[in-house]
Amino acid sequence: MKIFDCKTNHMTNPLGFYLGTPRVSWKVSDTEGKSQKNARIYVS
Repeated sequence: MKIFDCKTNHMTNPLGFYLGTPRVSWKVSDTEGKSQKNARIYVS
């Protein structure tokens, strides 16, 4: 599985912005699955 085109609140690199509640999105390729049920995001 390859994850690409990661975005937070529709921005690729949102450094220095106050975003309120963050919304995270990404695209996936090279996988056999049809849909995703769960995701766990770690921020460091």
